[in-house]
Amino acid sequence: MATIQFITTDVFTQTPYLGNPLAIVRLPASIKLNQAQKQAIAREFNLSETVILHESEEAFRKSEWRIDVFITTAEIPLAGHPLIGTSCYLGRTLQASRASGIVKGTLNTKASPVEFEYNSATRVAAVSIPHNTHIHDRKFGSEHGLAHDLHPDVAKAIVKPAPFVSIVPGMTFCLVELPDLETLGKVRTPLKELSSEGLNRDFFQHGLVEFFFYCKQGERDGVIDLRTRMISNTLEDPATGSASSALSVFLALSEVKQQVQRFELTQAVEIGRRSDIGVEVTLDGSASRVEKVVLSGSAVAITDGSIVIPP
Repeated sequence: MATIQFITTDVFTQTPYLGNPLAIVRLPASIKLNQAQKQAIAREFNLSETVILHESEEAFRKSEWRIDVFITTAEIPLAGHPLIGTSCYLGRTLQASRASGIVKGTLNTKASPVEFEYNSATRVAAVSIPHNTHIHDRKFGSEHGLAHDLHPDVAKAIVKPAPFVSIVPGMTFCLVELPDLETLGKVRTPLKELSSEGLNRDFFQHGLVEFFFYCKQGERDGVIDLRTRMISNTLEDPATGSASSALSVFLALSEVKQQVQRFELTQAVEIGRRSDIGVEVTLDGSASRVEKVVLSGSAVAITDGSIVIPP
């Protein structure tokens, strides 16, 4: 039976078995897969995302690769942890041929081309995240908490009415600030799913609306530290680059209002999958518009092998 090679990697960590697992399927130019075959492979891995990485001599020569990103049920345009995981894999693969220790390239996603940079000394990849941020008028307050199955202590402790923020159209997060780590630790699954009611339809025709809980942990050397958790109904995501970007952009625009601000987010400690996520937000001169969002993190290889090509 014909097979193709794959690796799995834990993303947003340098420690095996922490972070967010990702499968990267290395698809050579000589093999063509249809959509159903790609989806079957993603379903077989059963991870939050699987990347189909199109490898060829031309891709390595130009440092430009096409990737397809799948969840278990569908293809999605892009997501944060597949970008970081794939960039780290390519960076490790190419680092021996880069005298400077810096590997640069482009990942061509269904959403747009995404530039990446991998530092072999620090083992950190950074990617420029596509963004078209919108802060919706809708808010989520303590009075809505019990109706969505939040723990009573969590519902009553919500610091302020939580905004709904889209980092791009169709990718929206309810950003719920909690006062301390004790309250953050009381967040539990399942939570009743959030509807799209009240969202600006120019920024939400379809897609996801999820809870992203956070607790401020102070500032050190100009970097704002946050502890976070992302809940999607019955599931808790170990690392969510898109939600981390949405939260960082919201805080940069609404509270910090500096031209360049760095955030360090630590996610999923409570479920034993600590993820360390960096986001740098650059605003325009008036600090009212986002110019650039850079997501950064590490990844560590876990397994490699071959998988049978689906019929």
